[in-house]
Amino acid sequence: MDEDGYKCEYAGRWRTLAVKIIKMLRLNVNRARFYYNVLMVLLRNEYAVGLNFDKFYDEVLKTLENVKEPFFLWILFIETHFPYAPSKWNRWKKAKSMLVYDKYYRFGGVQKRLEINLDRKELELVLDAYDHCIREADELTERLWKDLGDYDPILIVHADHGDAFGEHGFFGHPPEHYEYLIRVPLVIYNADVKGVVKEPVSLLRLAPTICELAGIKNEFPQPSLLEDVEYKPPIVENRLEEGFRITVRDREWKLIVNPDREDELYNIKRDPMEQENLIGQEPDIENELRKLAERHLRQRLEQEILKAKLDKLRKSGKI
Repeated sequence: MDEDGYKCEYAGRWRTLAVKIIKMLRLNVNRARFYYNVLMVLLRNEYAVGLNFDKFYDEVLKTLENVKEPFFLWILFIETHFPYAPSKWNRWKKAKSMLVYDKYYRFGGVQKRLEINLDRKELELVLDAYDHCIREADELTERLWKDLGDYDPILIVHADHGDAFGEHGFFGHPPEHYEYLIRVPLVIYNADVKGVVKEPVSLLRLAPTICELAGIKNEFPQPSLLEDVEYKPPIVENRLEEGFRITVRDREWKLIVNPDREDELYNIKRDPMEQENLIGQEPDIENELRKLAERHLRQRLEQEILKAKLDKLRKSGKI
């Protein structure tokens, strides 16, 4: 990758042409990268920015040949990431789906609520592309499992966020806390434990779980998912220009404290699509969840103050 995030093998005459087009259209850098991707898909059927796992799959296996057991291997799949360019699609269909999606994703405006201006066929094309990307990720996971079978590994599959397709007027993965963005899959396979986690938990507990499965000491503050501990509702946070967006999500209720608009309260069991904001209608539940959110915010601000003091001391050479 070069300093602009482009794969070096694609630099050259095509990038020169892309730069000329970018300057002519007066695009910002994010939109420039997007159209550079579209151009490369049309010309070479390749998604240029980013490294799909199948491109370095063999290299990963070769590296493991020289690794003594035990080992920890973590792979980030971007197959399901925007702009949804499934490798098995032909270049024209792939480029069309990317351009259709760009009609409402709009780089730089992803945090804003947008009006859906796609017709049914256009939306189906984008969703079809996304589904194909998920299928490719599934196939790569199955292939990896088979190729590593002799190691008898523990396989953990998880995501870091979901994507929106017009729900609440959002697209992609903006810093929002609706279920389709923050509720993600988590599968632990081939471990010596079996069961289902039926309540909301934080991915912060994943690292401690890996430590326990590997038989090493947990150095993290969170408990393992395998530990029998008192249930605490997970908290999600994003820092925005206006302040922190903080969400407390228990078994049934969910409070979203927004710095840029009205707060939101949903009964997830009765309203899984989060269409009915009950803020102000359930004062007891709201107050209970708000106390947890406020305590988290206080702790977060204290951490920031401490971090600023440490940074100042480091710059002054005192530590």
